Amino acid sequence: MTLAIAFSAVALACYIGLMVITLRQSRARLHQAFAAYLGAMTLWQLTALVVSLARAPGVALVGYRLMTAGMGGQFILYLYFILVFLGKDRYRALIDACWAVFAVLGATSLTGLVIQDVTPESHTGLYLPIFGPLVPVVALIAWAALGYAMYCLIEGYRATRYDVQRNRIRYLFMGTGVSAVGAVSNLFPLLQAYPVDVAANVVNALVIAYAILRYQLLDIRVVIRKGLLYSVPTAMIGASYFLAVYTAVTIFHLVTEYEILMVSLLVAAITAVAIQPLRGRVQSSIDRLFFRERYDSSQMLQRLSGAATSILDLDRLTGLILDEVTSTIHIERAAFFLRDARTDDMRLAAQRGLDALGDACLAAGHPVLRWLASHEGVLSRHDIEMRPRFKALWGRERAELESLGAELLIPLRAQGELVGVFAVGPRRSEEPYSDDDRLTLATLANQMAIAIENARLYRAAQQELAERKRAEEEILRRAAQQEALNAIIAAAAAERELIDLLEAALEHTLQALGARAGTIWVEEQHLYRGLPQEFSAALVRAIQDADLDVTTPTVVADWFEIRKRRVGSPVTSLMVLSGVRASIIAPIMAEGRRIGGLTVLSESPREWLEEQVALVRTVGQQLGAAADRLRLLAQTREHAQQVQQILDTVPEAVMLLGADNRIILANLPAQASLRALTGATVGEEVQRFGDHSLEEMLRARDQGLWHEVSIAGSPRQVFEVAARPVETGPQAGSCVLVWRDVTQEREAQQLIQQQERLAAVGQLAAGIAHDFNNVLTAILGYSDLLVNSLDPQNPLRRDAEEITRAGGRAASLTRQLLAFSRKQVLQVQVLDLNVVITNTEKMLRRLVGEDIQLITDMDPTLPHIRADAGQMEQVIMNLVVNARDAMPRGGRLVIRTGVIHVSEQDCAGSQRARPGDYVCLSVQDSGVGMPPEAIEHLFEPFYTTKESGTGLGLAVAYGIVHQHGGWIDVESAQGKGTVVHICLPPVAAVNEEEADDEPSILELQGHGEGILLVEDESEVRRFAARVLEEQGYRVFPASRVDEALRIYEAQRPDIHLIFSDVVLPDGNGLQLVDTLLAMNGGLSVLLSSGYIDHKSQVSVIRERGQRFLQKPYTLPELFSAVREAIDGE
Repeated sequence: MTLAIAFSAVALACYIGLMVITLRQSRARLHQAFAAYLGAMTLWQLTALVVSLARAPGVALVGYRLMTAGMGGQFILYLYFILVFLGKDRYRALIDACWAVFAVLGATSLTGLVIQDVTPESHTGLYLPIFGPLVPVVALIAWAALGYAMYCLIEGYRATRYDVQRNRIRYLFMGTGVSAVGAVSNLFPLLQAYPVDVAANVVNALVIAYAILRYQLLDIRVVIRKGLLYSVPTAMIGASYFLAVYTAVTIFHLVTEYEILMVSLLVAAITAVAIQPLRGRVQSSIDRLFFRERYDSSQMLQRLSGAATSILDLDRLTGLILDEVTSTIHIERAAFFLRDARTDDMRLAAQRGLDALGDACLAAGHPVLRWLASHEGVLSRHDIEMRPRFKALWGRERAELESLGAELLIPLRAQGELVGVFAVGPRRSEEPYSDDDRLTLATLANQMAIAIENARLYRAAQQELAERKRAEEEILRRAAQQEALNAIIAAAAAERELIDLLEAALEHTLQALGARAGTIWVEEQHLYRGLPQEFSAALVRAIQDADLDVTTPTVVADWFEIRKRRVGSPVTSLMVLSGVRASIIAPIMAEGRRIGGLTVLSESPREWLEEQVALVRTVGQQLGAAADRLRLLAQTREHAQQVQQILDTVPEAVMLLGADNRIILANLPAQASLRALTGATVGEEVQRFGDHSLEEMLRARDQGLWHEVSIAGSPRQVFEVAARPVETGPQAGSCVLVWRDVTQEREAQQLIQQQERLAAVGQLAAGIAHDFNNVLTAILGYSDLLVNSLDPQNPLRRDAEEITRAGGRAASLTRQLLAFSRKQVLQVQVLDLNVVITNTEKMLRRLVGEDIQLITDMDPTLPHIRADAGQMEQVIMNLVVNARDAMPRGGRLVIRTGVIHVSEQDCAGSQRARPGDYVCLSVQDSGVGMPPEAIEHLFEPFYTTKESGTGLGLAVAYGIVHQHGGWIDVESAQGKGTVVHICLPPVAAVNEEEADDEPSILELQGHGEGILLVEDESEVRRFAARVLEEQGYRVFPASRVDEALRIYEAQRPDIHLIFSDVVLPDGNGLQLVDTLLAMNGGLSVLLSSGYIDHKSQVSVIRERGQRFLQKPYTLPELFSAVREAIDGE
């Protein structure tokens, strides 16, 4: 056997084996094209073998002509196979042309136009061909087909991103190149005698076989690998089985010496049955040895099928499947994509080896997803590369697939719908997936799809339940916040004291937000919860001084983080030092300016929700608007068509009245007063509204005017009512009535009016007292002159003394008038309380009237007290007036003085009482008395139990007594009258002789000192100038400031004292004094005034260390004051 024959036989065997296996495995178009190519190669190798063995020229000639046909057909069919392999279906015409050229070349090659004849070769004895004229044409067509096939392989290699496909093309290209080199060798005469072309075909066959086995060039790998390998051990098992049966029969024959056919068959059957389990075990072991992957896959399917029914956790289920699949089939990466019920997108649910994907997603309209939804099979990467429908993928769609690195995409279906995609990456061995692998993965996908969908639905149900729970919690939280807000709104409309409103707002806000600490302040009002007082006060100061936005809340989730970026902020430093981590600071605004703030604090970091911030912001807004009730009412009317819940929370009453005057709707505040105002309820017709007819109420409704409606009773209630028509909507023609209870506002207005009247009376009293004091100064002065000028036995002296006493009584009446108007200036002195009562007794009797019996019971040994006589008169008068008002039908009023002893036990009930003896003034009436709760508030400003009254009388008395170091006790019972006790500390006994030891007129004589007298009242000025001149002084009188300045300029050396009235027509006495002192700092000063209120400027004069003489004054008072001023005593 020659080398050529050996190579040809080997190549022929390879091609025939590959062709048979290809045709048995599949009838697909690609397999048929590859089988046709292998048929051409087989024909060529067969004819080559025939030519090598030919010993006759005719046989060699036929062989060469058939070889030429096979060679040309080989390249044409190879091009056809490459076009089908690369999926170039658009070259259908070219493929059809290949078949036509193949037929023409085959027919032509059988004529003498290609191979004319053969000639023997001298060395080898082989016949060599003699080429005809068409050999170049056949060669050109064959080489053109081969060249184009290699070009297509190069283009396919560049276009594909599939590594397995690239390896397939690479080996095809390598085999084609080797075969082409072998064909080219026939063109060289020196090589024609050697089987180079045959050897090249052998190499080509081996390369193709390797590509089939290694990279699954065609789906025949199992047939080749498993079939050949499995047949050997199977044959061995069969041979062993029959050998065992034969051995058993032979031994039976030798032992028994029987060779009966039926007995032999029976022994053979028994032996076969006996060794059958052993054969099954051996066969199973062989199966596990040669079908390890199929066996492991089967076990994996069994394990997952059993586990999937008991696992409802989606993450656990998908993780288990991925772990089993990647470990059993040895896959680098895999992932599950599950459908999003909201968008139908396929989102990454679980993965192994794809950590970089993150939250990957395949859009619902992706072409691959549409294909998987409409097809049953597995989609491979090669399919995506080859199928025309995927050629037009967008760059983004192709990039999404590339990022997955998937070799197979397996649909997951549940109830006929695509619910997910199982993406499988390449195997670790880089081997392609076999049909068994695809079948295993497809079976797994079919089995697991329902389980995964159930787990997904279970997760969705759990998420829905959790979402519902969160929604319920959100509803409860929002309801609590809304309830808190409603309560704050109601408090803002109903509370009369700002501090009560702030307390309610802070409590509701902290409770709604689940916070324990916070602070709230509006101007001077300040409250805090869960904080030290020092920190709260410091926080308020820091916020007020900080440069914060005064229009929106300042929200901080963690002050410790803010500290890193805002070093030096006082608020930040205070928060950090006090351990506050999170806070909301909301401004309280009024008329565009910040009047306060509300803070909610947390000891731990906290992300504040938007509705929580909105709640605090709204609370701040409500508090800012609480000062203006009318604006709140307008806001309530503007939102009158909102939900009934909000309507019921507003404090104002709102009623919808139909066109037939029937009540359609009334909120809770309206229902509370509806029956009393209208006599009707919801659904009934309204005829009246309080003390007005309904027609009168609706007459001016277009203007939105307010009506005042009152309800008789005790107490009388007053309402403000506004009506507004409904012009659009289903209730067009009806009317909305809004009203509110303004009883307290009207009482407050009356109180303000009464205070204004009292202020006017006080102003009038002060003015009258000033004029009276000026007149009384002249009267008392001249009467003193008259008394001093008459002999004691002169009857006229008694008349002059009566004038002096009458003037004194007039001065006393003036002081009482000032005490009544609360205008008297504090002048503390040692006095006898009995004398004060005696001096005011006549006026008190006029105040109480004739139907009340006034009785005085005074202790003659009563110690003196240190007090202001005018204020003591005011206290007595206030107590008497209150006692009179408590006896509207007359009664008995007793004023009593005495001394009481206070023990240690007695001091327990009073904060101001101290053990010892005290002067006690008691005022007792037989009136209606008071309940205990009224006594608790009796001395509060503006508190009164009377229908008319300022509520200030007892408060003023309480303050005066406290200023004098005493206290007040009240004893009262309803129907049994009231006793008020005033306790004041006594002073040591007064030495009367020492007190009466006053200097005489002669001791107060002047020595020619000059006095600049400035007085605008002519009677007072003339009187003072006369008596001072008679007393030995030189007097320079002036009535105005400018006149006094001119006199001083002219008589400066002769003037030693400036004696001026405080209030002058063209200026002020203090300013005049300042001007003169600036000229002469040694000038003495004495100021005087008939005013007793602030106009007298007594406090300023005393602060400056200057002397003041109150009008009216007597001669001794005048002479003493002038002498002391000049002498500087």
